[in-house]
Amino acid sequence: MRKVKGKLFTLMNECSFKYWRDQLVKKLVRIATDHPRAVILIILILTVVFGFFATRVTMTTDLKEFFPQDDHRVITYEQVEVDFGAAEYIMLALEAEDLFHPATIRSIDLITRDLEEIEGVATVRSLTSVDEIKGTEWGLEISPLVSELPTTPEAGEDLREKVLADELYSGAIVSKDTKVGLIIIEVQPDADSVALAGLITQRIKDYSIPERLYLTGTPVLNNLLASSMQKDLKKLFPVVLFIIALILFLHFRDFKGVALPFATVFISLIWTLGLMGLLGKKLSPLNAVMPIILVSLGNAYGIYLLNRFGEELSRGKKRREAVVSALIAVGPAIIMAGATTVAGFASNLFSDITLMRDFGLFTSFGVAVSFAVSLTFIPAALSLLPARPPARGNKSRERKTLQLLAGWINHKPRSIVVVSLLLLLTTALGLL
Repeated sequence: MRKVKGKLFTLMNECSFKYWRDQLVKKLVRIATDHPRAVILIILILTVVFGFFATRVTMTTDLKEFFPQDDHRVITYEQVEVDFGAAEYIMLALEAEDLFHPATIRSIDLITRDLEEIEGVATVRSLTSVDEIKGTEWGLEISPLVSELPTTPEAGEDLREKVLADELYSGAIVSKDTKVGLIIIEVQPDADSVALAGLITQRIKDYSIPERLYLTGTPVLNNLLASSMQKDLKKLFPVVLFIIALILFLHFRDFKGVALPFATVFISLIWTLGLMGLLGKKLSPLNAVMPIILVSLGNAYGIYLLNRFGEELSRGKKRREAVVSALIAVGPAIIMAGATTVAGFASNLFSDITLMRDFGLFTSFGVAVSFAVSLTFIPAALSLLPARPPARGNKSRERKTLQLLAGWINHKPRSIVVVSLLLLLTTALGLL
C-alpha cells in the first residue's frame, strides 16, 4: 500500500507545474554552464537576424490600422473612399491685415501654385484657384474667380466686394472680416498623408512672405503625433537607461552588474522589434512605449540572478558552482515572475482593438525573451567572465535600512493592513 501511495505521489508530483519548472531550470543550468560559448553564439546570431527585420519597423498614426481590417466600419469607410474619393485634407490658413491687398493675393497665388507641384497633392483650392459659377440665360457659366491677379488697391477692393457678396466664398475660403484666407489641400488616395503633411510643414517654412501661416487637418495632427512619439522615445529612452545604469552601478559597483542586465534588455528589444518587422507591424502611439516598459521590466530578471551570484561568490564558491547555485535558487522565481507578467500583457490579445492586441502580443513576447535570455545568456556569460565577490557600496547601511523596515513591519502589522485597506477603498471609489 505504501509503495502504491509512493508511486501515486511521485506521479502527481511529476505532473505538477513546479516539477516541470524545476526540471527546466536544471536543464538550463546544464546548457548554460556546459556550453556557454554556444549559448552566447546562438543568441547573438538570432539577435542579428531579428535586428535585420527590426530595421523595417515604421511608425503609424492611421486610425484604420487600430481596428480589425474585417470590421464592417473599416470596410464601409474604405468603400466610401473608393466610391467618392479620399476624405483627407490639409488646411493652410493665411492671416494678413488685409487679405485683398495685391501683395497678399500674390502670396496666396504663389503658395497655391507651389503646393500643386508637390507629389501626393491631388488639388489645391484657394482664393486664386477656385472657379466662379454664374447662372446665365442659357445655363451655367464656369470661369476662374480670379482671372487676373489685382495689381492696384482699387482692383483688390473690387475683388473684395465680389467675394463677400457670394456665400460660396465668404466664410468658406475667406473669413468675413477678410483677414484670413484658407488654402485647402486635397491628398491623393494612394499618398502617405502623414508624410505629406510633414513635407508641407517644412515647405511653408521656406516661404519669404510677411503673412502668417497656420497648418491644420487630420494628416497634420497625425504627423505631429508621430513626431512627438519619436521625440519622446529619443528623450525618454536615454534618460531611463541612465537612471537604471546608475542604480545598477551604485548597487553592484561592477561592470558586469550593469552590462549584463542591459545586454538582456537590448536583446529582448531587438527581438521584439524584429518580430514586428517580420510580421509587417508598425509602432503605434500605444506600443511606442513598449521599449520603455521592456527596459524597466527586463532588467529585473538579470538583477535577481546577478545579486544571488554575488552572494554565492561571497560564500567562497567557485565561479561555475556559484552560477549553478544562483540559477537553481532564483531560476524558479524568475520563471514565475516572467510567466505572470507575460500572462498579464497577453490578456490584451482578447481585445477587439487591433492596437491593443498588437501591444499585448509584442510586449508579452519581449518580456518572455527578457526572462528567457536572463536564464541562458547571463549564466553563460558569468561562466566565462572573471569572477570575484562584488564590492557593494556600504552594504552594512543597506542591511540596517532593511532591518529597520522589517522591524517596523513586524511591530505594526495591523496598522499597515488598515492603512492599505483604506487606500484600496479610496482608490476603488474612482471605479464607481
